Amino acid sequence: MSRQARRLRVAIVGTGNIAAAHAKGYKANAGEAEVVAVCDTDEQRATEFAAKHEFGTVYTDLDTLLRVEQPDAVSICTPNYLHAPQTIRALEAGAHVLCEKPMATTLADAEAMRKAAEWTGRVLYIGFNHRFIGKFNLAKRLLDGGEYGRLLTARIALGHGMYERLSRMWFGQRELSGGGTLIDNGVHMIDMLRWYGGRVTEISAQAHRLLATEGDVEDNAIAVMRLADGGIASLQCSWTWPPRYTLLFSMICEHGTLDLSGDEVVSFKTGDEAPRTLETPALDPNAEQVRAFLAAVQGDQPPFVTPDDGIAAVRVALGAYESSATGRTVPL
Repeated sequence: MSRQARRLRVAIVGTGNIAAAHAKGYKANAGEAEVVAVCDTDEQRATEFAAKHEFGTVYTDLDTLLRVEQPDAVSICTPNYLHAPQTIRALEAGAHVLCEKPMATTLADAEAMRKAAEWTGRVLYIGFNHRFIGKFNLAKRLLDGGEYGRLLTARIALGHGMYERLSRMWFGQRELSGGGTLIDNGVHMIDMLRWYGGRVTEISAQAHRLLATEGDVEDNAIAVMRLADGGIASLQCSWTWPPRYTLLFSMICEHGTLDLSGDEVVSFKTGDEAPRTLETPALDPNAEQVRAFLAAVQGDQPPFVTPDDGIAAVRVALGAYESSATGRTVPL
């Protein structure tokens, strides 16, 4: 399919914090798309968001937006429990969808989203924007190049200290969020593990509320995973890790190591005298994610992140919660 001559007409649904990242991404790709409408049940917030970013018409009802605007594509930036119904409605209205992570709060909802994309023939893209961060993108190319061999082990820890604020929001209510820090922060790293090392085949986890006095989701979680090719990985997620967002990510491979904990990739290969800091591309993950989504919509390239990726990450996260609740290792 050739590139469309006109710019794609886009709507952003939900105008909370993550919507700003989508706004930035569309502005960086203004030659390909324009945001013609925004939607939020909080009309004042939506109006302020539209004015700040110089976007189009404000709506408080998604169905009205879809009927009136007939957008080519929609970004779903709402709380997790709304991802499935709103994505399906947008797909059925003929729009392509970029849905924030996690894809859904249940496997049934995630699979219903995939089926809706299949029968409507629309693109459904899941917002795993970490794939577009320079160091993670470079590490993927290095691993795919084969010089480091198979991924043997990965050690990942990430989090921040915002448990008090998040536990008082919808993030802290399992019915709305699907879980706490593991499905919020950890789902990105679950996707990275799958991207680097293949399918997760089993998981053992502990996920608990240790400091938060509000809400009913975990503020800390630790999981150990087995990968399809025999590798193992540990994942620690925390909402009680002050003062700011922190990420530690290191991998041991058959023929070397890769450390992604800093801004650049630190490599050590068998035969090297010392670790090397590699030149890492400076990518804007928000702009790159939107660029890749629009390219898939226009038929210029296949989707970089698929519904299957979203479903797999949800399956692993829910497996972790099952393991924590039952005290057993859960096969996936």
